[in-house]
Amino acid sequence: MAEQKEFKPATKNGYPLDEVTSALQKSIRRGLADDAMYWALEMDESGYASYLWRRLVTIACEDIGDANPQLVQTVALLAGQVESMRKNTAGKSYDPVILGYVILSMARSPKSREADDFTNVVMRSRRLGERKEVPDYALDMHTERGRKLGRGPEFFWQEGAKLANEAHPSAYVGWDPELGDGTHKGKKGGPEPNGMVRKLF
Repeated sequence: MAEQKEFKPATKNGYPLDEVTSALQKSIRRGLADDAMYWALEMDESGYASYLWRRLVTIACEDIGDANPQLVQTVALLAGQVESMRKNTAGKSYDPVILGYVILSMARSPKSREADDFTNVVMRSRRLGERKEVPDYALDMHTERGRKLGRGPEFFWQEGAKLANEAHPSAYVGWDPELGDGTHKGKKGGPEPNGMVRKLF
């Protein structure tokens, strides 16, 4: 039997697809907008538009991340819009200026690989057998073990609802020991104007 050769996807100009994808990402990382657009168009014009836009979203998360979160959101939004346009347009076409805008913005953007580094560190720990115990603060009234421990709304508000990096203090009282039934009331210092007491959930 003749030996079967491994199928390797290629672009219309004969480039291996994996190399084009790699060149696209490395060009964006280095801020080489012209090169990045060349490789993006090579993918797009070779019938890999859906794959291209999925990769752009991944690249935005990997290499831009919280250095420019608004751009990450924009890339994800435009990827969805392009996919919708391609489904509803004859020839699955869309205006390439959308692609140009995204490539230029990503190449010029401040960048951070922290999210990718973070993901790899945690995944590596799991592969090496790390097993965490469920923390005590997670065992509140929403879990069977928490209910067996007799933990009610007060534990939830004091431990389960605790925030790190809180943007600003809440104007509302989450837990009022005078009520003691899991309700919360109005602004600090008094009930809401209409006197309504709202349920916790």
